[in-house]
Amino acid sequence: MHLLLSLCTCLLLATRLVGQAVGIGTTTTHASAVLDINSTTRGVLIPRMTMAQRDAIPAPAKGLLVYDTNEGLYQYNGSAWVQVGNTSNSGIFLPFSTTSASSGTLFSVANTGNGSSILGRAMAASSIGVQGNAVMNGSYGLVGINTGALGNGVTGIAIDNTAIDAAAVGAGVALRGNSPNGYALVVDGPFRFGGNSMGASPGRVLTSIDASGNARWERSDLELVGFRIEDPTFDYNDFSSGITHKIHFWNEAYDLGSDAQATPVSTTLTPAMSVFVVPVTGVYAFNFNLTLGFAAAQDKYWDYVGAQIILDRAGSISALHTAEQYFNPTQNRGFNLRGGCQKRLQAGDRIYMTLRQTNNLGAEVRLTSLDGENWFAGYLVRAE
Repeated sequence: MHLLLSLCTCLLLATRLVGQAVGIGTTTTHASAVLDINSTTRGVLIPRMTMAQRDAIPAPAKGLLVYDTNEGLYQYNGSAWVQVGNTSNSGIFLPFSTTSASSGTLFSVANTGNGSSILGRAMAASSIGVQGNAVMNGSYGLVGINTGALGNGVTGIAIDNTAIDAAAVGAGVALRGNSPNGYALVVDGPFRFGGNSMGASPGRVLTSIDASGNARWERSDLELVGFRIEDPTFDYNDFSSGITHKIHFWNEAYDLGSDAQATPVSTTLTPAMSVFVVPVTGVYAFNFNLTLGFAAAQDKYWDYVGAQIILDRAGSISALHTAEQYFNPTQNRGFNLRGGCQKRLQAGDRIYMTLRQTNNLGAEVRLTSLDGENWFAGYLVRAE
């Protein structure tokens, strides 16, 4: 009888609670709450567990709450556990990710004190403190604006690593600084400005190369430019009558600016061999010495021998200097041909030597093979 009475009482209470809220510490529950807890001295303590225990909950319901004893409050979103609170009492919980379409500001932090509005710290190897990605034309990955008399829009501080790293894909701008009255960029300490096309080399000066302010490392007036290539290449040492030949020297005696290229022995000839490429616009001096003789002992009837210093400017060929000599059958078989000149040249001009000879027997002329007797040299007098 008592059991039946208790059961009926429970059924009656359950029926009365279906349409109303449960109040703990209050008799006036809020109309929107199914459970209303009121206390000024105590809180609600939900189940506490480790991450492993949390992850072991079978088939958790969407919205299920647990307290991770290592990381804080988590809820199940239907597919994964996500943090909804942490022990640092921060306003944004990590990891955090969101996407929104807006023409206004999505995230703003103002600091009226002397500290940092945003501080990003990279604590692990290859990690990034703050990263901004721009994926559309005209967009910016990271913008820092300083409107005060002093201060910085973006400041990077590095200890044994990179403070600010910027990279652009395609024709984009990796790092941009704009200041109408102050400094767009201030570097306090060593810096490196390089790249595959920047022309970096010891002794060069960072110079504007166009009206847009594009810059690269260029030679200075103090940088030495000089070369001497000597000794004719054995494979291309005989010069037929009535034909203009390019002279090939195989030995690079010196090349201070790495602007001249000798012709390797036993190689296929290319237009770049035995050529000096003018590195900077200015005045240059050139000189040469050639020691010649007939290829065969019985060939001694000369008519004409001429050597020229040739300028190739973007495919337009002209002679900078000509040294020539005429002969008759009574002269000796061997002799020296010398010459030189000073000319104003433009950066990119290509300089080399040619030889032409004619004789009544159609015999070949040969440059002697003695070391140092045949050479072509030049140097920069003054850069503009």
